[in-house]
Amino acid sequence: MLDIRIVICDDKEADRELIRDSIQRMDDYRDADINMRSPEELMDEIDTGSFDYNIAIMDIEFEKNSNNGIDMTKLINSRYEQCVIIYTSSILEFATRVYESTHCYFVLKKNMDTTLPLAMNKAVRLLEMQGVNDILNITSNGNVVMIKQRDVLYVERAQRIVRIGMADREYKCYKSLREISKQLSGDFVRCHRGFFVNMEHIRLIDGNELELDNAERIPIGDTYRDDFFRAYLLHCSMNI
Repeated sequence: MLDIRIVICDDKEADRELIRDSIQRMDDYRDADINMRSPEELMDEIDTGSFDYNIAIMDIEFEKNSNNGIDMTKLINSRYEQCVIIYTSSILEFATRVYESTHCYFVLKKNMDTTLPLAMNKAVRLLEMQGVNDILNITSNGNVVMIKQRDVLYVERAQRIVRIGMADREYKCYKSLREISKQLSGDFVRCHRGFFVNMEHIRLIDGNELELDNAERIPIGDTYRDDFFRAYLLHCSMNI
């Protein structure tokens, strides 16, 4: 199931709340993770790498801010390309400016109840087509890194950090294993207290260990053994 994480960015709190309420009236998105941010708050998240949304609903013009929604969207396009943008505005003339950036829909606020559901449906279709859940978004060594999950062999908790092991490199970040696990696709299963493993990269199972494509070995913990084997057998049966 697609994990929908929405951020609404508008300089008017009342408009942010109207957009949120409109989404929550849509049956398909009642359980979506909806966040509201001022332009300053969202800009801080973009700059610090804590931006973690796959749909951004952006107002275009901010009355008391040197930035505008289009310039912020260009930053999102360049740093978080998996995020789908929906523009909103009270001014129809702004519609011609949105083509300066990558977006999927322009919503005139006075027509929100009619057009926002169409915009949301299109945004979700694009996420599904792009396979956005195949992207693992982390901050490593102060840099925002977007990793293709199919290239990840395992995710390991090592004391206060999380190691993301790949065939040719390793990334470290300070998110918890629980936080990282929320982003992982269905190809990953927990096999040990400190490990999630990508079932696509399991070469063989040898007793209480897994051997991966790069010959690394990962332990199978007794607590997770039964759940691991159930998930792995189901994975194998679906990929025969």
